Amino acid sequence: MHSLSTYIITSLNKADVCEGVKSAERRYLDTNKVDPATFYDMVKQDPTPQKKYIEWLLGEYVNANYMKSHFEDARELLVKFEELTKKGLIQNKDIYTYTFDKLKTAVEDAEKLTTKSELKRLHKKDIRVVQDDAEYLIIVPLTKEAAIYYGKGTRWCTSARTHNAFDQYADRGYVLYYIIPKDDSGKYAVTVSEGRGITVYNSNDDQIDDNNLIIMGIDLSLFKPLTADEQIKKIEAKLAKNSDGSYSTNGSIDLIDLNLTEIPFRLKEVLGDFICSHNSIATFKGVFTEDSRVGGRFLCEYNKLTSLEGIPDYIGGDFLCIHNELESLEGCPEVIYRDFWCSSNKFTSLKGSPKTVGRSFSCGDSLSLVSLEGGPDQVGWNYYCENASLTSLHGAPTNELARGFHCANNNIASLVGAPQIIGEDFNCVRNNLRTLEGGPIIVKRDYN
Repeated sequence: MHSLSTYIITSLNKADVCEGVKSAERRYLDTNKVDPATFYDMVKQDPTPQKKYIEWLLGEYVNANYMKSHFEDARELLVKFEELTKKGLIQNKDIYTYTFDKLKTAVEDAEKLTTKSELKRLHKKDIRVVQDDAEYLIIVPLTKEAAIYYGKGTRWCTSARTHNAFDQYADRGYVLYYIIPKDDSGKYAVTVSEGRGITVYNSNDDQIDDNNLIIMGIDLSLFKPLTADEQIKKIEAKLAKNSDGSYSTNGSIDLIDLNLTEIPFRLKEVLGDFICSHNSIATFKGVFTEDSRVGGRFLCEYNKLTSLEGIPDYIGGDFLCIHNELESLEGCPEVIYRDFWCSSNKFTSLKGSPKTVGRSFSCGDSLSLVSLEGGPDQVGWNYYCENASLTSLHGAPTNELARGFHCANNNIASLVGAPQIIGEDFNCVRNNLRTLEGGPIIVKRDYN
């Protein structure tokens, strides 16, 4: 089993990461100035393929110029810095002359310098005009800058200068429309995607009924979602192609609800989330390279998976594979650092499951499950195995659980094998128990 530190160093070297990252590793990781998890998070927060800002990020963190909770702010700030320096709106390109706060001020000042020629470019290039008549200008903003400019005066997250959500909407397959009345009576935003329908917001960001648009004389057929093929092409266009033909991305991949029977490209590294829920995918074999990893969440719920073989060895966020047809958990990484939920499947035991789950583990709501044997040895928070067909708790984790253990509604006749120290609740109701012998020694909240 690899420790987190060993995995990070090994995977970075396998990926042939630039000298800047290796230098940062020697300067900050090898000297214990930051822990491995923080180091890896910093690598993810550098938006450049060459990771040219990693030492600046680590230096600012070590010098307490910004806190770990500001990771998302740092990534967004560096993306803007890159964009604004390329446009010539920030002259000083030397990142090491800035502290976090000074960089934030420089970016904010530069964003106010939008020139007339820049506005003209936005009009011509960064929007698609859907309707322009005496009453309404209806557009599709194609870039974050256009979404901010045309969304002025609203409270939409897609028009915000900080924590802007335009890219997240685009990555998830939404098409964003702005309706701008010519009488300045108040703007409207419309989001539409395949399978999710139309959602309408007024300028205060309140969701309103789409009948309001009909009353205004606007034809709802103007608002068209991307087709599945269009969305896949859009996603693929943002991926970086590797020398072996596989793809990598510093961001996330969202393939949710596209009627897929297979993943349409081969992947090596996804530093954000990988989401393919609500499809008809049966296997991941051949999808990921041998040294692949997903830095964020791996969500594959509501598919037709019978096996987890082929998934990456490293998943940095939650791993959810509920509501599939899994007959085994073989193929799981040895460590899941956050939640692992595999409920509502067809396996009879937990053989093949991760050995360590950093937060909560759930295998309940699976009537075929008769044994916890092969399950995680260590679980950080909660352990859920209710609503199954268990007859014993042999195979349950042996460590102290920080939160709860829930084994209600089974056929358990003995509590032998249960964790001995429960940080919150222990729930074993609706079983065949005649005695509580063998149960937890310490339950810090409710014992049911």
